[in-house]
Amino acid sequence: MRLVGDRHAANDVLQNASVRALVRSSTLRDRERFVPWFRSVLVNAAVDYTRRDRAYRRALSQLALESTSADGAPEPDAQDCTCVQEALLDLKPAYAGILRKVDLEGASLDEVATTVGITRSNARVRLHRARRALRSRILLVCGGAPSDHCMPCSCKEQSPCRAAR
Repeated sequence: MRLVGDRHAANDVLQNASVRALVRSSTLRDRERFVPWFRSVLVNAAVDYTRRDRAYRRALSQLALESTSADGAPEPDAQDCTCVQEALLDLKPAYAGILRKVDLEGASLDEVATTVGITRSNARVRLHRARRALRSRILLVCGGAPSDHCMPCSCKEQSPCRAAR
């Protein structure tokens, strides 16, 4: 737990390390050396997790920086964007629900997973797929069409959809 920082992440790392150990069990030559061998597998899994988590946090920070306009004012909230709201209606109810809870209402992934009755991993996959589906839907409606075919968007003074940017 001290390598990854939180209990849920430590459980994920342990499960990933266990799977890796099972897959790579043929590389263990001396059964008496199982504990040190598994420890190295576990440490490698923790390091991989930490690297992925740092990359994810950097990407989020970069996204936050890019979501401010040139004058430093934050971009419009997705809750106010008609395009996003309309696109959510076209998604599967499970996808729309998790996007509303996590991205619009700010609920944690653990809270949503518990409420819906699924595992955290399943919720993470569902959120990823929901975001991908939403992005595809917005690009279909707004991204490739001329601006006069885009849904009216309340994001900024009667301008065409800005959600695809």
